[in-house]
Amino acid sequence: MQNIIYTFLIVCLLSSCLEVIDLKHDDNAPVLIVDGLITDQPGPHFVKLSTTISFNSSERSFAVEDATVTLSNDLGEEEQLLHIGSGTYQITTIQGVVGRTYDLNIDYDGRTYTSRSTMLPVSEIAEMASTFRNATSLSDAGYYVSMAALVSVPDKINYYRWKVYKSDSLFSGKEDIIVAEDEYADGSFEFEFEYPFELNDEVKVEMSSLNKDAYEYYNGLAEVLSSDGGLFSPPPVNAPSNISNGALGLFQANAVSSDVITITE
Repeated sequence: MQNIIYTFLIVCLLSSCLEVIDLKHDDNAPVLIVDGLITDQPGPHFVKLSTTISFNSSERSFAVEDATVTLSNDLGEEEQLLHIGSGTYQITTIQGVVGRTYDLNIDYDGRTYTSRSTMLPVSEIAEMASTFRNATSLSDAGYYVSMAALVSVPDKINYYRWKVYKSDSLFSGKEDIIVAEDEYADGSFEFEFEYPFELNDEVKVEMSSLNKDAYEYYNGLAEVLSSDGGLFSPPPVNAPSNISNGALGLFQANAVSSDVITITE
């Protein structure tokens, strides 16, 4: 009988700690999402538009196919982008040049959205190498690629992003957002990518210059994607956008350098 009483008291205590929470959310009007990029590499380059969906929707997003999208630069050149389908607008005449500033203008659903990005210089990748490492508790056995580069502009904080390809296949998972700044680099920096490769693999690394707002966007995006939703995780928020008027996403003008290495013994 004593055990039954104790069990009853424990159940009552646990029950008093439980509370049903009715999540409140607003199915507001869709918000525009922008994914725009121009580089100094041969195009074509694109601006992709979509909208957010309601909380209860099973869809992923909706392509925006009826916007008017204009790109201009600080030389006075301007073009209206051609919609080629599925919310993708192609940049056809304006070229990406280091030092130029680019303005994106989007007219959609009675509202105007703008963004500006300056194409900053990027250093050439000075060296790439591979080193074989045995398996550990934290990593698999394989050849790991490292790279070295000079800072782009001395005496100034520069921001970068790296993309890694294996035989032209991009590593594009949530853990593959690789960005850094060189505030504490002493003229150059070097680091190793966390991908194990095999003999004869061809590895390509692209290094892009970023504006500070793009760097902050990718850091915010990486934080959101890596959150496990646990008790001690920060509340989810959108990555900081550089698009006006409440739109989400990013428009960026990036200079790009790249190098390729084939894994050998």
